[in-house]
Amino acid sequence: MVADHSGTGTGLERAISSLLEQYARAKADGGTGPRDIIARVRGYGAEAVPLLGKSLACATSPDLRRAAALLLGETGHSSALEPLAGCFPSEQDRSVRSAALAALSKLVAVVLNELAVLPAADVRREALKADLAKLLETDVGLAAVASQLEKSPDRNVRRGAVEALSCGSGPKIVGPLVQALADADWLVRAGAARCLGKIGDRRAAGALAHHLADSSWHVRRDAAVALAALGDGRARGPLMEYLESDDPADRALAVSGLTKLHGDDIAPRLIRALKDVDRFVRRNAADGLRVIGADEAINAISEALAAESDAGTRDVMKRALNALRRLHAAPSLRLVVEASGKLHLLEWENITVTIVNEGKGAASDVTVAATGPAESNVQAVGPLPAGASRQVRLPVRVKEVGRSVPVELQAVYKDEDGNRREYRALALLWVIDPDRERSAAPQVVIQGDYYGGDHIADSVVKKDNRPEKPPAMQRLCPHCGHELSLIKLPGFCPYCGQRLVE
Repeated sequence: MVADHSGTGTGLERAISSLLEQYARAKADGGTGPRDIIARVRGYGAEAVPLLGKSLACATSPDLRRAAALLLGETGHSSALEPLAGCFPSEQDRSVRSAALAALSKLVAVVLNELAVLPAADVRREALKADLAKLLETDVGLAAVASQLEKSPDRNVRRGAVEALSCGSGPKIVGPLVQALADADWLVRAGAARCLGKIGDRRAAGALAHHLADSSWHVRRDAAVALAALGDGRARGPLMEYLESDDPADRALAVSGLTKLHGDDIAPRLIRALKDVDRFVRRNAADGLRVIGADEAINAISEALAAESDAGTRDVMKRALNALRRLHAAPSLRLVVEASGKLHLLEWENITVTIVNEGKGAASDVTVAATGPAESNVQAVGPLPAGASRQVRLPVRVKEVGRSVPVELQAVYKDEDGNRREYRALALLWVIDPDRERSAAPQVVIQGDYYGGDHIADSVVKKDNRPEKPPAMQRLCPHCGHELSLIKLPGFCPYCGQRLVE
């Protein structure tokens, strides 16, 4: 806010305006600024921040804007971070930018120190984190926090910087955190490892793996858990060792880390951890078995639940058990394509599709669709019990001959909880030329039943990439002797079904 000489505005506005003018005159005269002015501004608390921020943004005098920036840095309130960082895109005066940068650096150090020393249960922590998260969205704010992390001699400030970076997102915060892994303070290194695991950026995997041999066991443990969060197999060995630790905190973290890795040996380890003496280890084990969807865990969790005395752990086990039962009692459909008659140019032909429910639950509202080169056809099937199968005939219109025609098949259905599920497959059908049809018409040859991917490109010749009149390939099938006058040799002979291309 600019100085108010008209007598309008609230008493607080007039007071801040007067203090701002006094401070600007003192700085313009080369002084350091009367400490009593700073003390009076601090006395107004957070109420002074928006008024000073408005002056920083709107005052016409560079001296007033510079004074507003410096006083914002003196408030000690995290809410002043946003106006200080926000002034840089529009501010052109170098002296104001310099003052804002100095004030921002000073205020960041104060806020980071406060964040580090506040008890975990203090309600002010969330407000500090929210203001720091906004700060990290700006380049100058991220640079200010990273600078404190790199250069501050106060370990509390560096610890607070790591915690502040955990409030941010995006690849820009990975670099400062990787550098923090080399900090002299083990709490800074451990915090950086935890934060990198939370971000999930695999570029940090090498640095985290290096700290599996850190001098601090806390850092070694947190680095292993972070690597596991990245899906890096180098975490497996250390986590298996921590699972045998005498410290229950080690075992609990090891169980959580192993949940994020793959391997047949993970579920048995977690099942064994269901009997751990520590309740948090048992909770993590039950929840981990839910995450990995281990079928063999259903009986193990049922037995552990019957013996569990801790109420919180029982709740976790019940949720895990219910989720696993729903998962392994769900329907699972698969489509099997069969050849059915000739597939001619410009004719509607039926292909037979067998729908198989390989799951343990019933499927309802089942529909099957075949998307050919020209049209899509959907057929309702209805409910399909567990273990049942049904055949449907789907028409497919083809447009070209002498080539593989991709037909995408899709089954859409609902499980017993009403959740929508689907199965997709790709059939490659060889289309014969009706002008060369013989009395013993060949059957459609199914070249494969695939899940999308690159198989189409391997088997289909696109029309746009062929010459207008492609030369015919004349060749005899080595198995049945039929002449093959085709644009591209198929994988199987369309007459006898024997393989032609390996």
